[in-house]
Amino acid sequence: MDGSAPPSAGIEVLSALPGRFRIRVPGLYRNPQLERSLRHGLNGSQSRRRVSANVISATVLVRAPEDVEADALVDEISALVRTFATESGVSLGELQRRALHKPVHLLVSEQKERGAGLAGC
Repeated sequence: MDGSAPPSAGIEVLSALPGRFRIRVPGLYRNPQLERSLRHGLNGSQSRRRVSANVISATVLVRAPEDVEADALVDEISALVRTFATESGVSLGELQRRALHKPVHLLVSEQKERGAGLAGC
């Protein structure tokens, strides 16, 4: 295994409504440099999109014109991630593996909330 990954490996559309897309980008987890690259590359007056990124959930929220297709956004994000990997010297495989390191404290708090909700039943 050479540490490389397919161009869109791990990048997936979590939700898609006309003009609103939430996309998981594994390399984004705790990576403010990639967050800036994605926001800069996807935002713009010509694209008529508004983009926000969350480095904890490793997701990008894109609000765009209703005719924008999810596959086109995934392709564009994949290209931006490849460019970031090349410029930063990090392999695509390493970026994808970042998402495997989930914040345990968040998982524990989610479990507690579910348990508290069941206790009142």
